[in-house]
Amino acid sequence: AAAPASDAARDLAQGWQRQEAADRAALPDAALAGVDGADPARLAAGLGLPLDLVLRRLGLIEPHSGLMICDGAGGVIFRRPARGMGPARPGDPCAMLPIFEALGQPGTPVTRLIETETGLRLQAIALATRHPAAGLGGPVLSRAVMLLRPAPEDADAAAVAVGPTCRICPRPACPARRVASILHPPVPGARLL
Repeated sequence: AAAPASDAARDLAQGWQRQEAADRAALPDAALAGVDGADPARLAAGLGLPLDLVLRRLGLIEPHSGLMICDGAGGVIFRRPARGMGPARPGDPCAMLPIFEALGQPGTPVTRLIETETGLRLQAIALATRHPAAGLGGPVLSRAVMLLRPAPEDADAAAVAVGPTCRICPRPACPARRVASILHPPVPGARLL
């Protein structure tokens, strides 16, 4: 309800509003009625629409789902936590999230079962796309989207352990840790990235 706190925040909010309006025009709410929990790839194929569009729309219309969007540098553009997740914290998100894996393989969906530091298990579906910034001669920019849904109750696969952000993550032996946590002493022999 409050106005954005800065010009940069206002620009981001306006950009997101334009994206959401375009997404709603391309895939109206009515077309998503009754599809809660549907396979996004099958839904996209059935509707003849891009998977990243379907992921964005499901992430906003499904009440238990979460959504994260980042640019090619990993900067978070939009974050809506899934039900049961804590609020977004300041700092960089966990490098173990599948959205960052997707950036390394644009066009290929990445699906992972993840488990947060609180034990919440979620099904993550991420996809990175690439778009020319200024025509054929310009640079190509990447963007990734990740839909987070409650994990199916029968999901028995090993989950990828994720945390809030390195600085306050309680997982001492994370292979992606790049900053020591303030919550525990460093693990002997551990390397920071």
